[in-house]
Amino acid sequence: SAQYEAALGLLYELGDRHGVALAFANLGVVAQRRGELERAVTHYQDSLVLSRELGSQAATAKALLNLGDVLLSQGEARTAIARLEEALDLFREMGNRREEGATLYNLGMVAVGQQEPLRATRLFADSLAIYAALALKPDIIDCLEALARALASTGQLEVAARLFGAAEAQREVNG
Repeated sequence: SAQYEAALGLLYELGDRHGVALAFANLGVVAQRRGELERAVTHYQDSLVLSRELGSQAATAKALLNLGDVLLSQGEARTAIARLEEALDLFREMGNRREEGATLYNLGMVAVGQQEPLRATRLFADSLAIYAALALKPDIIDCLEALARALASTGQLEVAARLFGAAEAQREVNG
C-alpha cells in the first residue's frame, strides 16, 4: 500500500491522470484485501470518477466491477447491482466477452444471495455460454456448478445432477 501511495504522489506530480486512476484502483484492491471496505470504496470511486473523465471505457468498467464487488461485501446489494450492470453494459460495448461472462456470473451469485434462483439460472446460463465459446475451462466448471445449485433450488434435480456430473467430468479431464 505504501508503494502505491508513493506512486500516486509521483503520478500526480507528473500529471499522469491515467496512472492516477490505475493507482487508485490498485489502492482499492489492497484496501479490500485488508478488509478496509470503506477505504476500498473511496479508492474505487476515485478511480471511477477519473476514468470517466478520461473517457476510458476499460478502466471505467473495471472500477464499476470492483466497486460493485465491495458494495456487495457491505450489504449494499441494490447499489452493487447497479454498478455491476453498468460494468456489464460497458464490457458488452467493448466486446470484452471474458469480463462480460465474469460479470454475468457475479450477478448470478447476487441473485442466489437474494433468493432469486430463476434469475440466477438465466445469468449463469448466459455466463456459461460465453465461457464455453471462449473455452475457459476453469470458468466453465465453476459456472456448471453454480447453475446446478441454482437449478437444484428450483426443484430441477435431474438436470442439476447432470450438470454436477458434467462439472466433475471436466474437473477430472482438466486436473
